[in-house]
Amino acid sequence: LQNRFNESVFTSAQEENAIEGVQVEDADLADFDNSEVLELIEAHPLGILPMLNEECVVPQGSDVTFHEKLVKAHGANRRFKKVLRARDAFEVVHYAGRVQYSATGMLGKNKDTVSEDMLVLMQASDDPIVRAVFGVGSAQQGQLARKKG
Repeated sequence: LQNRFNESVFTSAQEENAIEGVQVEDADLADFDNSEVLELIEAHPLGILPMLNEECVVPQGSDVTFHEKLVKAHGANRRFKKVLRARDAFEVVHYAGRVQYSATGMLGKNKDTVSEDMLVLMQASDDPIVRAVFGVGSAQQGQLARKKG
């Protein structure tokens, strides 16, 4: 989808430049192909996001082990770079440049837990469907227990 968007935008800009008589060197759209990056981020089972989701459910999963697994899985990928000066960092090389990420805190941000206060509020809802979804023994209760444990 992103490739189609890029192609459409760049083609439209080239056509507009031609109509207006602006001389611009034709861009090679292959330079703007982000499919390798999308594959790195989304591919199952070894994309960054699937690996992050997996690490969230591993009992001893941590930001450190997540980073180590990323480096092991993608160290040879030209779109992935380990940052040597930061032990928890990695870079994704997009067509527009490098973007640095810190693995610290990624697992905590990715876990879909419900706070205890929110759970109590939902269980006291006037709506019977909401009460049923957030009732005692629901999946959220299990996630809350994991969060406390």
